[in-house]
Amino acid sequence: MVSDQEIEANQEQAEAEAEQAERETVAVPGYRISVTRDGQPLPWKKARPISGPKEAYALCRAYLADRDREHVMALMLDGHMRPLGWHLVSIGSLTYAPVVPREAFRAAVLLGAESVVFVHNHPLGFGRLSEPDKDLATRLIQAGALLGIHVLDLLATGEDGFESVGMLTMKDSDLLTKVRRAYGIDE
Repeated sequence: MVSDQEIEANQEQAEAEAEQAERETVAVPGYRISVTRDGQPLPWKKARPISGPKEAYALCRAYLADRDREHVMALMLDGHMRPLGWHLVSIGSLTYAPVVPREAFRAAVLLGAESVVFVHNHPLGFGRLSEPDKDLATRLIQAGALLGIHVLDLLATGEDGFESVGMLTMKDSDLLTKVRRAYGIDE
C-alpha cells in the first residue's frame, strides 16, 4: 500500500517535471520547399496556350492512354494559359481514383500556377463524366477558389474520346448553377 507521503512526493515530482518542461526551449525546424522535375515530359508547342478542353485532352492523351487503373492529373497553367507542367495527383483502381484537394493543388501552389485543368482516364473506355466526377469538379473548384487558383475544367477521357465539365455546363443548367455557386458568382 502506498502511503500519503509517497503520493505527495510523486505529485511534487510530477509538478517539478512539468515546470521544468515548460522552461525548456525546443528547436522548431525551418523548411525549404522546392519543386523537382519528375515524370514523363508531354510534348507541346512552347508558346501555344491551352484554350479549351480539346487542347488539354490532346496534351494528356498520350500519358493516359492504355492505363489499367484510373489516373488523375493536374495540368498547371500560367497566366497566359500556357502549360507550366503536370502532376500525377492520384492512381486508383479500375473504376475510382481518390482525390484529396490538399494533394490535388500541392504542385500548383508550389509552381505558382494561375489555373489548373484536371484530367483523368476511365480505363473501361468510356470518356464520359460520372456523377462522382461532377461532384469532384465542384469540390475542386471550391478548393481552388480558396487558394486563388482557377479550376478551368475536369475532363474524363476514354477510348471513345473525352467529356469535360466545361462542355457540360453549356448543356446542364443545374451543373452550371453548382459551378457558379462554387465560384461565388451570383446568377
